[in-house]
Amino acid sequence: MELSDTPNKRAPGSDGIPSEVWKLQVSEKIPESKMQKIILKIINIMYDSGEIQTNMDTSIVVP
Repeated sequence: MELSDTPNKRAPGSDGIPSEVWKLQVSEKIPESKMQKIILKIINIMYDSGEIQTNMDTSIVVP
């Protein structure tokens, strides 16, 4: 499922962040807001190091 397919006004996932927030952050190709820049920096650090924080490697699958 793509982020754009996730429903709005639903309970957030294990990160506590509603899908509407993530949708706003990825709506622009070049990060402009402070939050977008922080998220991009975190993702780049994880990519460059090849490590994911243990609190970020959890996913919940609901059938």
